Amino acid sequence: MDSQRIETLAPFPQHWLRLVVPVPHEAAEAVANFLMELASVGVVESERDFSQPQPAYSEVQGFFSIDTSRSALLDEVTQHLRELLPLFPSLGQPELQITEISSDAWANQWRGHFPPLPVGQRFLVLPPWEVSSSDADRIALVIT
Repeated sequence: MDSQRIETLAPFPQHWLRLVVPVPHEAAEAVANFLMELASVGVVESERDFSQPQPAYSEVQGFFSIDTSRSALLDEVTQHLRELLPLFPSLGQPELQITEISSDAWANQWRGHFPPLPVGQRFLVLPPWEVSSSDADRIALVIT
């Protein structure tokens, strides 16, 4: 992205509402999808360690504009969870948590999920925010 393009972008909001919904693992995708339909600018599902047995619950987080009505958001999610109950009987009545966070708290955390990736014997695929390769024996391929 060139500097002219960066200057024309609207300023990135500094504060967000984070909604945390603990749900049975099998219901996480349905809840994440619903949060996106409610205009969440991003959704994060708690990570799972595949070397361990599957945890009973996952945490789904949605990020909303600070101007979003907290009570309306909580009401809509609570209603959706009631509608999901016949499909996921172990859902129960999850305790929803909503907090205000700053952009710095999560805006770049997703990058940690995309580390350099060795491919074959010779290549290393790098995300565009990686400045250089730590492996001099591999040819760096930067995805832009």
